[in-house]
Amino acid sequence: MLNYIPYVGQAVMITVLLMVGLGTETELFRILLPVICYASINFVEGQIFTPQFIGKTLTLNPFVIFLSITFWIWAWGPVGGLVAVPMLLIAQSVIAHVLPGKPVKPKRPIYRTRQMSDRDELLANAAQAVREHRMEEEAEPEKDQKRKQERLSPPAGTAPDGVDPAS
Repeated sequence: MLNYIPYVGQAVMITVLLMVGLGTETELFRILLPVICYASINFVEGQIFTPQFIGKTLTLNPFVIFLSITFWIWAWGPVGGLVAVPMLLIAQSVIAHVLPGKPVKPKRPIYRTRQMSDRDELLANAAQAVREHRMEEEAEPEKDQKRKQERLSPPAGTAPDGVDPAS
């Protein structure tokens, strides 16, 4: 739960472990042992395992997470702190799907003529890119049908047709 809040969550946990150690033990080593264990496990998890397995898919900057948590705690209080990261992930997903990630360029661009303005050229190329994209989408079901048919039908000369090939 405390991993949702970068840096602050770990600091809170280390403080709690240190206070429990101070309240229950008298030796310095035994007081610091849980803190050292937690810090080392958290470091290995946060610097090695999480980036290796999750880091390639989750592309949120820790500073943006911190700003999101700050805003949502200000807006909704403690409940805002719990929903800040999921709301940020939802917002990132919506923005990524609404805004184009790369410029719209056709495979065969339309070149500018004397009568065309910059805007006309841009619109013509965008329309060309949309047409090409539609043609690709329409061709995909036909390719899928053909592949499915090829998968379901046996190779030529192997289908039983009632005639024995040996005779």
